[in-house]
Amino acid sequence: MKAVLVRGYGDVNQLFYGDTPDLKPGPGEVLVRMSATSINPIDWKLRRGNLKALMPLQFPAILGRDLAGEVVGLGDGVESRKIGDRVLGLVNHAYAEYVLCKADELALIPSGLTFEQAAALPLVVLTGAQLIEKGVRPRSGETILITGAVGGVGRTAVHVARQHGAHVIAGVRSSQKKEAEGLGADRILALDSASDVASLKELDAVADTVGHEVIAALIPHIKKNGVLATVVGRPEAANGRDLRIEEIWAQPDSPRLERLAYEVAGGKFSIPIRREFKLSDIRYADPMAEKGGIGKIILVASRGYASGRWSLLRRWFPETLVLYRMRPIAEVRTQVGSVLESRSIQRFEGSRFRPRRTLWDFNQLWVGSCRKEEYLWGDRQSGAHLFSHGAKAPDGLIVTRDTAFFKTYCYLNR
Repeated sequence: MKAVLVRGYGDVNQLFYGDTPDLKPGPGEVLVRMSATSINPIDWKLRRGNLKALMPLQFPAILGRDLAGEVVGLGDGVESRKIGDRVLGLVNHAYAEYVLCKADELALIPSGLTFEQAAALPLVVLTGAQLIEKGVRPRSGETILITGAVGGVGRTAVHVARQHGAHVIAGVRSSQKKEAEGLGADRILALDSASDVASLKELDAVADTVGHEVIAALIPHIKKNGVLATVVGRPEAANGRDLRIEEIWAQPDSPRLERLAYEVAGGKFSIPIRREFKLSDIRYADPMAEKGGIGKIILVASRGYASGRWSLLRRWFPETLVLYRMRPIAEVRTQVGSVLESRSIQRFEGSRFRPRRTLWDFNQLWVGSCRKEEYLWGDRQSGAHLFSHGAKAPDGLIVTRDTAFFKTYCYLNR
């Protein structure tokens, strides 16, 4: 089977996509065919050697904690899962075509989630939930400030704290305040604003996902015998303070993970996805994740990109061929369900409509978003044509928006 292997500590040049021995499930184990995984900070910290004193690697090593895929093999004694189950879990060695894990590490993926969406969840949602439920342990009405609230861990922590009846303050950068408005927090605080921080009243607890100077500035605002729960280690600024310090490291908890996944599927909260890469393109994906930003970087199995989304869309549009990232039409006609590299395109200067961003470029045909629920179709000879949601353009091209996934898809009639 294929996997991403780490040959030694260092930069992304230590990562390579190659062959590794096939796996067979032992007693109590499940073999999962990976459809999607995601990159977490612990992955590139392990690769760089930042954590080698605590978590040394034996090379060649396979990284990856988030798993979404399909059960293809069962070891002796496994009764909780069956062949064909769509599962997600917090596991080890997920950067591979096939992953061995314990049956009790896996939860079922809700029908409303794709593999890609499910792969964004395990580590961040379990960390966020455990930060609140095992770290803070809030009582109804208590005031909790959550740092890094627009990150995956922070979003989950806000959601879970609200479920427990806490008064939640979402701590973000000033530039992220608009993004944070959708979190449902009771207040949004700019952590990089000295005046905002100074305006804080006494806090019952801080749930910290950031650390450094941010938490140092907040500690004086925590009440005596209050709580500091952290996922980034005990801060020196907390030494000598009358605080309960709780350091949280996420642990597998499949029942809790499954409930959180259903809450994501139900729209209760969300973990955004920034970009998807093939697993074999790890050297391009890892630096993007390391730079940071809002949204998870998803890695999908190189054997067939976005198979989960294709299966879902195929049920909705059985007579169409999905073209999510385009190649030339003649080539795509023979590759049902393949998702391919996106390309940039120069704006069509002869058109009076200017697309806000290009969605696809496939030889002569291209599609770009123009206005709400309207899309631009064109070729380099005849110019551009504006049409609305669900309309059919020349050459059998159909463009539609899937509001559940906040994506725009293009279909070509078979």
